[in-house]
Amino acid sequence: MSTKKLLSTVAVHYFGFTMALDYSIVLVSVQELWYSLGGSNAYYGVMFGSYALAQAIISPLLGYISDLRGLKFAVMLSLIVNVIGNVMYGLSVVSQSLNMMFFGRFIAGISAGSVTLALVYLTNTTLRETRGKSVASFKLAQAVGLLGGPTVGMFLVPLFSRKGDIATTLNSSLTVQVFNTYTTPAWLATANVVLFMLPLIKFCFKNPLAPHMAMKFDWREAKGLIWHTLTLMLSVFVGTACFWGVTSDLFTLAFGKYSLTAEQRDLWKVYISGGIAFVLAGVLIRAGIHKKFSPAMFSILGLIFNVWGFVLLLDYPIEDERLKNGFYFGGVALSTSGAAAFFTGVGVYYSQKITDFSDQARNRRGVFLGFFNLADSMGRFAGPALIPVFLHLWNKGGKKCESTKFDTSNCEVENINIVLAALCGILSIDLVLFVYYHIVHGKRHNDGFLLTNTDLPGRFTFREDLDDVRDGDVEDPDQTQMELSPPQRHRTSRTSSSRASSQNGSIQTL
Repeated sequence: MSTKKLLSTVAVHYFGFTMALDYSIVLVSVQELWYSLGGSNAYYGVMFGSYALAQAIISPLLGYISDLRGLKFAVMLSLIVNVIGNVMYGLSVVSQSLNMMFFGRFIAGISAGSVTLALVYLTNTTLRETRGKSVASFKLAQAVGLLGGPTVGMFLVPLFSRKGDIATTLNSSLTVQVFNTYTTPAWLATANVVLFMLPLIKFCFKNPLAPHMAMKFDWREAKGLIWHTLTLMLSVFVGTACFWGVTSDLFTLAFGKYSLTAEQRDLWKVYISGGIAFVLAGVLIRAGIHKKFSPAMFSILGLIFNVWGFVLLLDYPIEDERLKNGFYFGGVALSTSGAAAFFTGVGVYYSQKITDFSDQARNRRGVFLGFFNLADSMGRFAGPALIPVFLHLWNKGGKKCESTKFDTSNCEVENINIVLAALCGILSIDLVLFVYYHIVHGKRHNDGFLLTNTDLPGRFTFREDLDDVRDGDVEDPDQTQMELSPPQRHRTSRTSSSRASSQNGSIQTL
C-alpha cells in the first residue's frame, strides 16, 4: 500500500470515529438537558432523531457533490457545518433555548451525512472480494466512537444529584453557562474536529480517481441498479428503525423496568453492555468476513441476533433480580452485536452491488451510496421518533413520573411486550424477504461489467481534486485512456460492441 493511500485510509477511519463520537458523546446528558430547559416528553424522540433526520436529508446531496467536486471537498464542507452545529448546541444553556438545542443537533447531523463518503472511498479503493474487511474496519472505528462517546460523557454529567443541577448552572457565571456538564460534550466534539479532523483531511487525505468518474450517467440504462437499491434501502430502513427505536429507549427500560439506575452516576450501565458488544462484534466481523461468512450471511445473522435480543428484553414474570438484569444485559448485547453484523454485512453487500453494476452506476456512485445511507439515517430518525410513543414511562403512583428524578416507585414502562413482539415480527419479515432477495438476486452481475481501478493493478491514482483532470493534467499517459474515455456499454449492434472492446481494454466485460 502506498503512503498516500495509507494516510488517506487512516484519515477515513478516524473520520468514522469522529462522526460516531459526535453522535454519541451527548447521549448521557441530552435527555436531562432537554427536560430541564422545558422540553416535553412527546417531542424528545423527534429531537433525539433530528441528528439522523438531517443526515438522511443531506446524504444524497453530499454524494452528488462528491461526484462533481471530489470527496475531499465534500468532507471538508461537512466538517465545517459540524462545527457550526456543535457551537449552537454548546450555547443552548446560556440562551436557555430549546430551539438552539434542537437546531444545533440538526445542523451537526447534516455533517454526519458525509459518512456515506467513506463508503464511496472504500468502494473506489478496495477489491470487491476483500472489501468486507475494509468496511468492517471502518465500522469498528465507528463502534469505538459510539462506545467512547457515552464513556466520556459519563464523566461530564453531574456525578452527584443536585451538584450539577441545571438551575444552579443557569444562575452561574457566563463561563459556567457556556462550559458546563451539559454542553461540554459538544465543545469537546468541536475541538476534536478543529484540532485533529480538519488538518487530517486537509493534509493527509487524497481523492481517489477511478475509471468510472469519466463515465456519464444515464438513468434509463440504470434501472436494474435502481431497483436493487430501492429493495436494499427498504430492508436497511426497517432493520435500522427497529434497532434504534429500542436503543433510544434503553434508558427508559433500565430505569422503569429493571431499576438499574438510581442516580446519575448509574447511567453508564445503560450503554456499557451495548457498547462493549458493538466493539467486540466489530472485531469478530473484521476477522471473519469473507473467511468464515459472506456479507450476506452476516446480514442474515445480524437480523436473527436482533430478534433474539428483543425476545430477551420482553417483560417476563421473573422475581430474581440477578436473572432479570442478566436478561436485560444479554438482550442489549445480543441486539447490539446483531446490529453491528447487519449494518456491516448489508453495507458491504450493497457496495459490491455498486461494483457489479458499475456500467450502470458510472460517475454517480456517490449519489447511489448517498441514497443507501438515506435509508439508514431515516431509520435512525423514525425509530426513536415513533417507538417511544408506545414504549414509554407511565405514572403508577400519585406523583409525576419523570425519568430524570429516578423515582422507580412511581414509574413503570408501558406496552413492553406489545411493542417488542411487534418489532420481532417486523424484523422476522425483513429477514425472510432479505433471504429471498439474496437467493434470487444475490449472484454477481456480470453483464456489461465495467472494470474499476481496484480490478486493474497499477492503474490507480490519487488526486487533490477532479479539477486537475478537467484541466488535462494527467500524470500517467497510460491512465488517460482508462479514466477519460467516453461512456461505453455493450450494445445490440455488432459495430458498437467491437468499438467498445477495441479501446485498449479500457472497458471490458466479464
